[in-house]
Amino acid sequence: MAIAHVQRDLGAHHSPDLFHLQQAVGQALTLPLARAVAQAETDEASAKAAWNAARAANDAHALPPWSGSSTRVRRAY
Repeated sequence: MAIAHVQRDLGAHHSPDLFHLQQAVGQALTLPLARAVAQAETDEASAKAAWNAARAANDAHALPPWSGSSTRVRRAY
């Protein structure tokens, strides 16, 4: 119905080749883009895991401020 309107009222030529060309281009671009998105998600997960591990290691070695041996207390003397 919409194609008939475009052909009749607007005088536009209908060509199914354009649809197939757009579909082929879309399919050609979809896989590389999907791979790039998946790689970015993997890299993000790795970076978050490394950051969490470094933070946990830092927290495990950090002394509480009331212990008397923190850097801030040592600088005060």
